[in-house]
Amino acid sequence: MKNIIIAFAFLFALHGLHAQTIYVDITNNTGIEDGTQEHPFNTINEALNIAQNLNTISIAAGTYPEDSLLITRNVHIKGISNSETIIEGLYILSGAVDIMPVTIQDLACKNIVLSDSSILKTSLSILGCKLNTFSNDISIIDSTGCLYLSANTVDDSIHLYVPLCKGIIEIIDCETADHLALYFSSLREGKVSLNGNLVGGDMKISTISKKDTLVVANNDINGNLEISSVASAPDIINDNQIGLNTKLSAVSSSGFQFKNNQIVQGSLSGSFTALDSAEVTGNTLNNGGIYFHCVSTNLVIRQNTIQTDGSRCGIKLQTVAGGTIENNFITLPYIVPSGLPFAEDTNAICGIRIHSVAFRGMRGNKINGGTYGTYLYATASNNFAQNEINNAHYGLYLSSASARIDSNLVELCTGDGMVLDFPEEWDTSAVSLNHNIIRDNGGHGIWVKDAITMGRLNEPGTGYNTVKNNGGYDLYIETPAELIDTIWAQNNEWSHDTESDVGLFDVYDNSDDPSKALVIYSPVLHFGINDIEENEELMLWPNPTLGKLNIKNEELKIDKVELVDLFGKILMVNIPEPATSNLQLDISRISPGIYFLKIITDGQMIVKKVIKS
Repeated sequence: MKNIIIAFAFLFALHGLHAQTIYVDITNNTGIEDGTQEHPFNTINEALNIAQNLNTISIAAGTYPEDSLLITRNVHIKGISNSETIIEGLYILSGAVDIMPVTIQDLACKNIVLSDSSILKTSLSILGCKLNTFSNDISIIDSTGCLYLSANTVDDSIHLYVPLCKGIIEIIDCETADHLALYFSSLREGKVSLNGNLVGGDMKISTISKKDTLVVANNDINGNLEISSVASAPDIINDNQIGLNTKLSAVSSSGFQFKNNQIVQGSLSGSFTALDSAEVTGNTLNNGGIYFHCVSTNLVIRQNTIQTDGSRCGIKLQTVAGGTIENNFITLPYIVPSGLPFAEDTNAICGIRIHSVAFRGMRGNKINGGTYGTYLYATASNNFAQNEINNAHYGLYLSSASARIDSNLVELCTGDGMVLDFPEEWDTSAVSLNHNIIRDNGGHGIWVKDAITMGRLNEPGTGYNTVKNNGGYDLYIETPAELIDTIWAQNNEWSHDTESDVGLFDVYDNSDDPSKALVIYSPVLHFGINDIEENEELMLWPNPTLGKLNIKNEELKIDKVELVDLFGKILMVNIPEPATSNLQLDISRISPGIYFLKIITDGQMIVKKVIKS
């Protein structure tokens, strides 16, 4: 009988290049073992010893007390399930295996060692397995090598150290009780993707030199996410849920995309020397902020929802050049000021805090709370436009030699709406304010310490700010007359209608203190921004608006409505039915900005200022 079995094994080996199945069942105690389904081997090593390339080894349910299993052929090893087929030892992949694939599927074991020679040349797939740990230190994953882990459960952690990776690593839909960590010295042509994993601890990816894209997507990470490199190709980090903090760092990075992630209880921070074409978009931070420190950057922080408990800023950016912050929603509690001078208040909690030489600008952000809604220190600030700030102590603190402050809404702050500073070391200042609404703040509307322009008759479209109903002066000038003798603030609306009352109650300047600059505020405009609660004949709401604009005139009928831009161009005309006193306009297709609504009623024209958000 023994000779018959040996002969069968020899014949089986002769047909090794064919896709045959070798069966293993530990319960076979008949004494007849030939690897067939009728007479399976009762140890896995017996199957491995006769297996040839492309063979499948099918392992029945049971617990197999085998210590080390060396895989020397390109085989498919398959159990029943990872709860039924249990191997008490580990698998080792031989370096002698050629570039054809090896698959290990639906079983449980201690670990799977990638190579006994420190080089992975083949494609190894581990599917639906349960491992005590997956820990490997391997010198090289060659260009023909591929590591594919899918739907595995790991009791401890996934830990992979590869000094040189030229191949592909994909870890998909796996679950680890502890961390998932990948370390590379050089990711030369290698591609790494981590997708859909449930990680009980931290996820860490570290490289020295990375020349291909890293993808981290759809993972649920209970701890921290940390990605670091010296020189890095772009990274894609999208749609993850991260329990704690996320830290990104590189000396030189070609950029990254951090999009649609949720950070449950922590912050996103980044440290780069040179950062190109990076975006942080559409993320939710439930109790944390976004902090980046860069020398030079094309970073865009856009459409994020940020909520903090007041222990940290919403967004903090420190850079020499670059950076854009757009359309973020930031909420934090009101925080009492420290009492330090503005320039020294470096630890204040802000909705957005910027420290830069050449900052590209802020647009469309909505900020509620903080000591400062925005603290912006930059030699050149460029555009600060269409932002909404409320319920902070100070709405905007700006220290800059050059800035365009346009179409912002600052209201309901406990202190001053805007503080515009000008450090003595800067020789000139070019700060302009146009089309802003600064109202209902507890302190001054605008506190000016430098040279600003708020509108000039010989510069069409400038001015048109609404600065009213503030607890102090609407415009408080502290600019020394010896520095700037005249500040232009024509074509603006103040708390009072007449020029004499504006000069007496709304503007503090040279007429109140001869050592300060003189403000030219004539002519004064009165176009009004009315809320529905105001009891007036003509009501306009909501204003600002995202698109729908309601007009109501109880006493008079509306004959005609025109929407015009700041240069007088007519953008929309509406002639309602006769005897109409209520009208709704849809201006959703109009670009965000400041417009004027001309309402013709009973032979008279009423002009209202409208803000399209």
